[in-house]
Amino acid sequence: PVSLQEAKLLLKEDDELIKEVYEYWSRKRKACQSGSLIPVVKQEKRDGSSTNDPYVAFRRRTEKMQTRK
Repeated sequence: PVSLQEAKLLLKEDDELIKEVYEYWSRKRKACQSGSLIPVVKQEKRDGSSTNDPYVAFRRRTEKMQTRK
């Protein structure tokens, strides 16, 4: 994360505006459960234990028996 002093040096805008924006995103990051502002997509677990969770975005392919043509 960027500190308030680094943000001031990078932006060179109104100090009060920079401080308010910095405080806003700092509070938002602290309120986020994962600690990151980047959203995380739910995926199926690698150990093969599959739950029928409707919010899992990507599931492994299941192998199907191929019938003769």
